[in-house]
Amino acid sequence: RPELAVAALAKLHIRLAALEKRMFELERSTLNPQPPPPMFTGRDLPMRILNAVAAHAQVSVDEINSRSRIPRVALARRVAMFLLVTDGGLSRKETGRMLGRDHSTVIYAIRSMTPSLEPDIEIIRRRVREGTNA
Repeated sequence: RPELAVAALAKLHIRLAALEKRMFELERSTLNPQPPPPMFTGRDLPMRILNAVAAHAQVSVDEINSRSRIPRVALARRVAMFLLVTDGGLSRKETGRMLGRDHSTVIYAIRSMTPSLEPDIEIIRRRVREGTNA
């Protein structure tokens, strides 16, 4: 019966379309995951993060904002970008704009964080939480 065959094909087409849509959603969510909610809150949070990173790395906030490629300054800048996105609740685009960089540079900074930096990152987080930069 041709009517049954057409109906079966229509159902198959609908299922295939739904499956393709779901696969697209999954792919998009893994390529561009939603950032977690900010660890800290407050309007001055980005500056608190920058000040804490600068104090820990023994550089100035101006150096973090500069074009300097000195390894100590570049690492501090990458850590600041990481914390601004993960803890500060800023988007990658906002973080890049704040530091005069492109969002792709922020993505690189986030991906460059290694487990060996975790103790330093925790110290900086504590400084932000306590409001101490000394």
